[in-house]
Amino acid sequence: MPEDKQVLTRAEVDQQLTWDLTPLARSNADFHQKLTQVQQKVVAFAKKYKQPELSVPELKNALADYNALTEAAETLITYSSLLSSTDFTNAENSQIAYEGSQFYVSMRASLQFFEDALLQLDDSTFQQLVEASPEFTGFLRQLKHYQQIALDPKVEHALALLGPTFSAPENTYEAMQTADLHFDDFLVDGQKYPLSFGLYEDYYAYHEDPAVRRAAFAAFSKELARHQNVTAANYLNEVTTSKQLATLHGFDSVIDYLLYDQEVDREMFNRQIDLIIAKFGPIMQKYLKLLQQERGLSELTFADRLIDLDPEFAPSVSIEESKKIH
Repeated sequence: MPEDKQVLTRAEVDQQLTWDLTPLARSNADFHQKLTQVQQKVVAFAKKYKQPELSVPELKNALADYNALTEAAETLITYSSLLSSTDFTNAENSQIAYEGSQFYVSMRASLQFFEDALLQLDDSTFQQLVEASPEFTGFLRQLKHYQQIALDPKVEHALALLGPTFSAPENTYEAMQTADLHFDDFLVDGQKYPLSFGLYEDYYAYHEDPAVRRAAFAAFSKELARHQNVTAANYLNEVTTSKQLATLHGFDSVIDYLLYDQEVDREMFNRQIDLIIAKFGPIMQKYLKLLQQERGLSELTFADRLIDLDPEFAPSVSIEESKKIH
């Protein structure tokens, strides 16, 4: 494998190898223009449908408008988040991501009344709406499912406003991973190798040379260890938040709370975990022993677990070549 790997900034990467976000927004200026348009549509939607009582035909039209509105919003949110994730050190990208996030929270809070209104329909009217709008059966079914744990509308509105707070641990971790971690070059037999989070996960973890692979793992782990206390505190915050939300919605277990939206019961979840431990675990142990034997390693370390059993069976494929594979 060639040793010409380098740690490039986003601006240094060949544009042909980067995401094309223009189908979502042609530019940041286009993003802002579309954002303003969607914000105006949110206001218009609330003005049109925030009524004491709507008929089934009116609710059907509202569902179609709501769907179009959320699709347009999701396009902008996707643009802002992907733009930021390309380079967390870029201030303009971060500002766009912040604006997208704040807009999404504002929109969710402004439109919460509509979902609340749907949840307050009597069973007969709700069923009529389902039959009149078959294309939205999935959405309505999930909404009805959530009704069993829904809180007071004012509380739901407050939770919608707190959306960024709930996603803060994930955002903090991503920022630390992509912007704050700094990996020094490492040496193997006098040769210097550059290192980054992406280089380790996508390249060095599979490196053919055990010395390079293990040295990269040691350097990678050393930098991660420097941030272990912050990472642990961030993770604890996520667990604590999930536990409080679970309790608030009437669940004794965070697992049951997280499974509820996925419409997966605890028995199925437990069966999968038991199957992985009882059946898949021993198979993986046998595979790792085979891997050590086939690759001629005197010992198999944690850094070696991802290498290919047969390197010739995993040839490198260019982006252009990958487009021809079906």
